[in-house]
Amino acid sequence: MKIFRLLLIAMSVVLISACTSGGSGGSGGGGTPPTCTAPSTTGSMQSQMLSSVNYERCMAGVTPALTACANLDDSAQAHSNWMTVNGMFHEEGNLGDPTYSPSQRAEIAGYIGWTAVGENIAYGQADVSAVMDAWMNSSGHKANILNVNYRHLGSAVAYSGSTPYWTQNFGAGGSC
Repeated sequence: MKIFRLLLIAMSVVLISACTSGGSGGSGGGGTPPTCTAPSTTGSMQSQMLSSVNYERCMAGVTPALTACANLDDSAQAHSNWMTVNGMFHEEGNLGDPTYSPSQRAEIAGYIGWTAVGENIAYGQADVSAVMDAWMNSSGHKANILNVNYRHLGSAVAYSGSTPYWTQNFGAGGSC
């Protein structure tokens, strides 16, 4: 009986300890929340966009942080340019053919071997902060930003007069 009580006490101590320590990932009670770096408002548009996207991912507990991808930047720039030249706001289309998809544009820009590709577009927002607010308040765009499968980001803006046309391209598995 004495051994049973000692065993019961030992098990209770282990359970109490496990429930209050937060575990190894800091995800339970008493754990430390992640430290998310506020988005940068200086530097290139691409660096501000990457910083903003990674901030949103961090705040949502999504890992890993995305890395910049020049091929996806090129794909995004080609599409933003296409939208301004053609006066169209559309995810499909580019290179004079309205059937080009985001994944086809990514491949044309050299993002070869991809396993996932996604795209967000917007127009009219004055800066990175405003366009990120718009995307984060749209369920489909937010889903792309917080998608755990993506590893790379490319972004661009082009102007038709004073109106900015924004593109974000997301990917995984492709060549940067």
